[in-house]
Formats: sequence, C-alpha cells, structure tokens
Amino acid sequence: RAEWLSVRAEALSVGARSRTLAATTIAKRASQQFRDPGLDKDHRDLDLPPWNKGRYGTAVGRAVHAVLQTVDLATGEGLI
Repeated sequence: RAEWLSVRAEALSVGARSRTLAATTIAKRASQQFRDPGLDKDHRDLDLPPWNKGRYGTAVGRAVHAVLQTVDLATGEGLI
C-alpha cells in the first residue's frame, strides 16, 4: 500500500502541472523576474504612439503568432 500511495502521489503531482503557458503568463512572469516597466499592466509612456503605449502585450502576441505560423508543433521543426 505504501508503494501504491507513493506512485499515486507522484502521478497526481505530474498530472497537476500545467503543460501550456499563455503568452500573457510568460510576459507576467518575465516582468516579475526582470522588472521591465514595459511589461507592467498600468505602465504608460506618453511619448510613444498609441499602439505602443502600455504593456508589450502586442509584441508578445505577435511573437507567439509568428511561432505558431512557422513552427511545426508536432515535430518542432522550424524552432531553431
């Protein structure tokens, strides 16, 4: 029983881990780690054009879409 409980606990732990991350989650984690003010949600730079104000969300989104358009997700071909 102890072995079964150990194997079960490990399986539940592995199953609970997220297998994907949204671009917003990646940007948020990067802003917490590197403290880039451009990644802060409420940051505004009035010297920038309207489409560049605030977060880098648009740039992150463009990067994600570029990867999705060029990389074969089944094989990883085109990633490097």
